[in-house]
Amino acid sequence: FFETVISVNLTALLVLTTLFVSVSSYLPKTAYLKMIDVWLLFAQFIPFFEVLLHTFMDLQRKTNEDATEAERSSPDISSTNTSTTVVNLQNDSKENSTKGPSVINVKGMDTKVNDSFAINGMDRPTASDLIAINEETKVNKRKDFYDQAQGSDESKYLRVSEWISTKGTLIFFVIFCVIYWSIGLAHYLTH
Repeated sequence: FFETVISVNLTALLVLTTLFVSVSSYLPKTAYLKMIDVWLLFAQFIPFFEVLLHTFMDLQRKTNEDATEAERSSPDISSTNTSTTVVNLQNDSKENSTKGPSVINVKGMDTKVNDSFAINGMDRPTASDLIAINEETKVNKRKDFYDQAQGSDESKYLRVSEWISTKGTLIFFVIFCVIYWSIGLAHYLTH
């Protein structure tokens, strides 16, 4: 979506610049700004502003996505404890004692872990032993984080930018047209 909006607005800006240069070359040279100059400059301002606005919005979206991705990729306490336990169990087995730490093979892992417990005379840990004790605290902290993220400044900036892009630009255009044509008609009717 971003690439399309930018390319369309830049193409419109290029066309409007060509139109402005073409029209200006046929008008008489004056020291003051003419009404057609104001109109054509305003017409160039809209696509330029849209490019800036959508670039800012895309940056805000990427910033929000990066923050969300960083939160997802943060180390998980319970999975870290589980993998550490499994690695330690595998390192204690007789077949790996001379080779040192090795990569865990997921296929047949249950039999290797069971063998390791049988060899060392230990009871196999239950699932509750392998899960972090503060799992509920971790879940509550994540909920708090996401609740705060929904009200963060970045999302506010993004919402305001989207409102400006959809409604604000239209309102600004209508206000400009009303003022422009009021001044133009008042000048035309008085002279």
